[in-house]
Amino acid sequence: MILGIGTDIVVVERVRGLWARKSTVAWERLLTPNERQFYKKRKDPVRSFAKVWVCKEAIIKALGGVWSDFSWQQFEVTHTATGQPCGKLTQIVPALAQRLASRGTDIEDLVIHLSISDELSLVAAFCVAEIRISIHM
Repeated sequence: MILGIGTDIVVVERVRGLWARKSTVAWERLLTPNERQFYKKRKDPVRSFAKVWVCKEAIIKALGGVWSDFSWQQFEVTHTATGQPCGKLTQIVPALAQRLASRGTDIEDLVIHLSISDELSLVAAFCVAEIRISIHM
């Protein structure tokens, strides 16, 4: 069952400006330790940072939340063995847990699918938040 969808887009130069002013603060605030480890090895860390940023914005929208319900550190962008991006919760999000409980499910059933597109000046992400439903016979 689809819980929600979300999308976001950012101009890479806007992110470069933020990076120039606050790279360390932004890096540590937005990225989890696992993400920092993965993305610091990339050829263009600012573009990689922009990709994570739009993914996390799209995830928030797909989960039906507002930023006051979430922290950047409560979920992270990971990759499957084949390189496909996906999201995962790293901490319990009380507002989300409550929303899922009202639907008779919980966070373990949540799957976050991501797609990232980028061009020279733009990075975009699309997210589908899915609740896996087990059918017992």
